[in-house]
Amino acid sequence: MHNLEFGNITYHYSDLSDCVLSQVRGNYKRVNTTNFVYLGANMASGAMSYGEVRQAVSAIIDRDRIINEAYFQNGVATTSIFSPEWKEAENLVTSNSDINKNVYLAQLEKIGYNKKDKKGYYVNSNGDRLTLKLVNYKGNEWRTRAAELIASQLKAEGIKVVTDNLDWNEYKSALKNGQFDIYIAEVKLGNNMDISELVTKKGDAAYGIYYKKTSKKTKEDTSSSNTTSSNTTEKEEIETVAAGSTADAVKGLYKGSKTLAEVSAAFYGEMPIIPICYRTGISSFSGNILGIKPSQSDIYSGLEISIIS
Repeated sequence: MHNLEFGNITYHYSDLSDCVLSQVRGNYKRVNTTNFVYLGANMASGAMSYGEVRQAVSAIIDRDRIINEAYFQNGVATTSIFSPEWKEAENLVTSNSDINKNVYLAQLEKIGYNKKDKKGYYVNSNGDRLTLKLVNYKGNEWRTRAAELIASQLKAEGIKVVTDNLDWNEYKSALKNGQFDIYIAEVKLGNNMDISELVTKKGDAAYGIYYKKTSKKTKEDTSSSNTTSSNTTEKEEIETVAAGSTADAVKGLYKGSKTLAEVSAAFYGEMPIIPICYRTGISSFSGNILGIKPSQSDIYSGLEISIIS
């Protein structure tokens, strides 16, 4: 949050991370940011380990409604990892309206969900419903509302959702331990839209994509025929990579061997995370402030003050 006061001239900027609009007065402009809201997916196990389910979930989500009802129009919808406002990738973003969700829902038949039960949920041959556990941090009001809308939209199309609204420590623990099918989150990317932290091995936010599985194995130790055999338990940590093509493309991009178009194609083919929107901040100012063209990196860009005696 930033304020500039000069007599009766006032300028205020907020990235709205506090979900507060109360200080917006008079003239205002929305400011594009790199605050990326998305659904993370557990690619290691459960329903979201299937690309067909990830693609269907993405196709179902009505991003424009989420922006209007959860973020009060303070966001830009995207189906891509890149912001539609980022000029370098402006031709790589598919509009939500261009996605035919029925095409992707039909793909669920490939993984056994070829009919619905009496309540309208997809079920497999055993009668098991296609069910997702959605994890959300309850301390963010707008994201909690977004989670509610996403759950409602998925249920309306036949995917059952169980939502866990958790405090911060519980939320972080659930992500770290893979106790989710999907989770809603937000990260602030750099101006170069580097998504490495979301999809690569060293990424701090690559939950559900890279994970370590601890298994136990028992071995029998017999030193001689005169000794008694004893069982000893050892822990073996196995690193498993659930996502590959997107991470490889991102690494290649920064090595100069891949293009943004190739990163985008790898992402759409794999869908390791499900984009929702890029949030916008907001600047409000008195009528004496002219020419302001605020950006995330320079909130006072173009500012001119007209003083009338």
